[in-house]
Amino acid sequence: METQTEDVIKTKENEMPEIETQESRPGFENSLYEGYRAKIANIELKYVQNCFPDGVTYNPNSIEKKWVLRISTEPLKVLEQSENGEIVRSADDVEFRDSETGEVRKMIIYTDLNMQNKFDYDKNDVVKSMHTFPDGKSEVLPVPVISKAPKANLWKFLGKMKCQDDYRKLKGMAVTLTLNPSKSDPEKSYINIVTK
Repeated sequence: METQTEDVIKTKENEMPEIETQESRPGFENSLYEGYRAKIANIELKYVQNCFPDGVTYNPNSIEKKWVLRISTEPLKVLEQSENGEIVRSADDVEFRDSETGEVRKMIIYTDLNMQNKFDYDKNDVVKSMHTFPDGKSEVLPVPVISKAPKANLWKFLGKMKCQDDYRKLKGMAVTLTLNPSKSDPEKSYINIVTK
């Protein structure tokens, strides 16, 4: 006696039904985003894990933290290449399914630019104050400042964007995106904001 599952799969004894084929769903082609211009939608002051506590060596287990200015773009628009090679921008946002939560999310590109802790040279100590996070929790933390050092990436980026007088002017400005190769897999590349 055949089960219902076998009845669905087989049409006659030992004969398999025809199964249709279809093209695979096109993958996300990040190379189309080289040189893409996106507006800055959000700027946030974040206190994050410092994975380079000595400034050189990557340590994913570091317990040190640092202040960064996180600059995020608006959601990327779907780009497609036409038959004649022209890149066409859609009105649709690029969406993907988060592999951990299963949630559908829009693709937003962000970069973190390091800030410095305010230092009191008279007391030879880092200045600290109470900081309240968006979730309502408060903690005594170092006071963040924007370093004017010639090698400070945030200061150089603000100069490039012509807003060294007030970082909040970044919101709404356009930035250029670029592709950076993965250090672990030469076949992969990641979309980043051009900051230099």
